[in-house]
Amino acid sequence: SREITTVLSDSHGPTSVDIGQVVRVLAKETAEDWPNANVDVTGPTQLVVSAAESITAAIEELLTNAVIHNDSENPHVRVNLAVEGSWGTLSVRDNGPGIPEFDRDVLESGGAIETLSHGSGLGLWLVYWTVNHSGGKINVDEREPRGTEITIWFPLETGG
Repeated sequence: SREITTVLSDSHGPTSVDIGQVVRVLAKETAEDWPNANVDVTGPTQLVVSAAESITAAIEELLTNAVIHNDSENPHVRVNLAVEGSWGTLSVRDNGPGIPEFDRDVLESGGAIETLSHGSGLGLWLVYWTVNHSGGKINVDEREPRGTEITIWFPLETGG
């Protein structure tokens, strides 16, 4: 909840963030926190995008959710970074049971904030808000036979 307050009071707007480095640090921390989880990162080691300051907390939320909501004995999370035109993309793919419709709605459209509580969508709302505040977009796909892939597009930092 403190993180949400910080996000809501972030009036600075987007800033330059190297998500290549952020993702690698968070993936290492996630793997240390959950030793049975396998967290892989592919793509460029440096990927500078324009994003809200809460981007680190949002990425951490996605990685943590991919592990803790995974009912597999060995959760596998694959993070891929890429450049698509003027966008830097971040995809988080897991081998879990999929994402409930409510959570999917929160991620893709902000959902109904008044029905959120800690542990049921609040962290995902942080992800939505961060992406929205960054001028980005988000997509959620179910994977067959199992799992979810969440892809986020952030504007590339142009240095201007």
